[in-house]
Amino acid sequence: MPPPSKEAHICYAVVEYQTLMQEPRRGVCTSFLASLAPGECLSVWLREGCLRPPPLCAPLLMVGPGTGVAPFRAFVQHRQVALGVTLAAEAPAAEALGPAHLFFGCRRAKEDFLYAAEWVEHLAQGSLQRMHCAFSRDGPHKVYVQHLMRQSNTAAALWRLLAMPGVHVYIAGAANQMPKDVRSALHEVAVLQGGLDNEEAAGFLKKLEAQGRLQCETW
Repeated sequence: MPPPSKEAHICYAVVEYQTLMQEPRRGVCTSFLASLAPGECLSVWLREGCLRPPPLCAPLLMVGPGTGVAPFRAFVQHRQVALGVTLAAEAPAAEALGPAHLFFGCRRAKEDFLYAAEWVEHLAQGSLQRMHCAFSRDGPHKVYVQHLMRQSNTAAALWRLLAMPGVHVYIAGAANQMPKDVRSALHEVAVLQGGLDNEEAAGFLKKLEAQGRLQCETW
């Protein structure tokens, strides 16, 4: 296994908006980061997050729109390292890693598809099995990750993953309506694809949460 990297990567979006009085506002921290020139030094303090990575053998569902994809980049990189060790040991890679699906969303594929080239490599190497992308401004109608999860062909594949023993589900991103909408989509998939009634679907998600297999980190 290669030695741990000595680099820390920051994934952030520059905050820019207008007040109700149409006054421009910019985020203090993100604007500062964006103003730094290449090579400038920056002092950072690392704080442990609440997401706990799953066992490598566990089926894995990751939902990370926008910068919410950052922790899942680390998850999949960990899987990539483990896959490399497995292949070097000539052991069956399919038995070492559980299937992993990633739902990612951003406005436009050409402008803010974070780490796009890396995901292509992970899909080719087998450290990621499927990636579902919602580009909300590239079509005539806005499509977010929760809409994608409800589409019939995607929902069927999603339920096959959720129904696997030991599945782990992670949600990360903006703490607005997204986490509730994603959880609602999971509930709907359990009903329509899994044949559960509303009470059983709610119980299914609560059981995952109680067992630490449904985790959410938002900001």
